[in-house]
Amino acid sequence: MLEALMSISVLSSAMAAGALLVGLVVILPLLLSLPVERYPETNTFILARMDKLMPLCTGVAVLSGAALAATLEGTAVRALYGAGALLLAGVFAVSLGMLGPINASVRVIEVDRPRADWQELRLRWRNWHFVRVGFGQAGAILYGVALGVSI
Repeated sequence: MLEALMSISVLSSAMAAGALLVGLVVILPLLLSLPVERYPETNTFILARMDKLMPLCTGVAVLSGAALAATLEGTAVRALYGAGALLLAGVFAVSLGMLGPINASVRVIEVDRPRADWQELRLRWRNWHFVRVGFGQAGAILYGVALGVSI
């Protein structure tokens, strides 16, 4: 049973980290290159799809890693899963606390009369996405290391 949970934690964290990396490498450059006329619609289109995958994978990763940190024996493995779960929970914190309000502001941009700070919104989103990607990648790496140590 614990082996299955370890596999689930590593797989779900890798999927979340992969989705975040796609956002960084593919989606972010696309969004930053768009003119204001196309930005809100494209951003909303992409978010409607990514917001189904990434939160599910991240949630499974956080819950499975926290469960492993609470039940496994061995200080190093528990610490790795615990730290990984905290980092992956950081993905949620950044998504909800920082990126959510920015996305809400983007959805209401009037393309014929854009906010004066609409470019600033994109740059703020980019910077917080860097933080979120870092949390996701670090959490997934810690889960992989924990799995390797426990084998």
